[in-house]
Amino acid sequence: MAKTHFVRPYLRVTNNGTKMKVIRANIGKYPIAAMCRYLGVTRSLVYYIPTPHKVDVALENAVIEEFNSNRKVYGTKKIKKALKRREVPIVA
Repeated sequence: MAKTHFVRPYLRVTNNGTKMKVIRANIGKYPIAAMCRYLGVTRSLVYYIPTPHKVDVALENAVIEEFNSNRKVYGTKKIKKALKRREVPIVA
């Protein structure tokens, strides 16, 4: 007989942030897998570490400047070509 996975009805209204707080508060008391199963979240959510996004301000300003100087009608391909002509380094 297959084990059915279900989420307790009173836990459906709780968001993942609240569930993560519960899991982190009880990390020494209970196994992580059991808490995740009980709360209905994946274990990868517990171990996920977000990486900060790096913003290239010079590139962003160059794109905005190019877009505005061309009556705000340039699309991505034309902006990329224009920046290449201006020799602005584009890291993709």
